[in-house]
Amino acid sequence: MVNVIHYRYRGDETILTTVDLRHGEVLKREILVQFPTALAQEEITRAEEMARADSRLQGLFAAQRLHVEARPLQAAAPQDPLFGHRVMHLLLRNGNAYLTTPRVLVDLSTETVLVDDPSDIAK
Repeated sequence: MVNVIHYRYRGDETILTTVDLRHGEVLKREILVQFPTALAQEEITRAEEMARADSRLQGLFAAQRLHVEARPLQAAAPQDPLFGHRVMHLLLRNGNAYLTTPRVLVDLSTETVLVDDPSDIAK
């Protein structure tokens, strides 16, 4: 048996499916809303591409050889504009040092890059 996990952007849903590989049948399917779900490599790649293409961040990426690490971010309060969205916080690292600014969030649900403290971005 294996558990397969899918994320559906519409509705912020995680789909858990239990499959019996021996008999090739689905035993159980459960849909969970607002359930913390790991990021897929394709999502991380897309978020990094979006950040590197963002005009507010291009100078920063050009000036330094930055590595990007992604962490899922889940808004808990329904009044938060990011509630119910697939969001990741991109940590920017130069060697062993993480940059403290800017704070970069990528909302994959709306295909938007959010940048805090844009005035602190190195040109």
